[in-house]
Amino acid sequence: MTKRVLHLVLKRKYFERIYNRTKLTEYRNFTSYWQKRIESKHYTHIKFQLAYSKNPPTMLVEVLDRNIVDYKGVKSYAFKLGKITEVNNYE
Repeated sequence: MTKRVLHLVLKRKYFERIYNRTKLTEYRNFTSYWQKRIESKHYTHIKFQLAYSKNPPTMLVEVLDRNIVDYKGVKSYAFKLGKITEVNNYE
């Protein structure tokens, strides 16, 4: 099976929560920007990057499921996160 990877940049608190497995769902607003990147694509993994820097920490996380949900009163994409399969430049 071919990996299809969505690249997302996160702030430290969200990156750490995913790394520590206290955040198991990643949300993105249902906007035209995200629709272009997400609709009609089946992502198998998300590569999370910690902020913007020269050699940023990254982690590759399995995507178990994707849905469209109401998150905090906003229509959003919800990615259910699985195993962390790779971590680079972090702890």
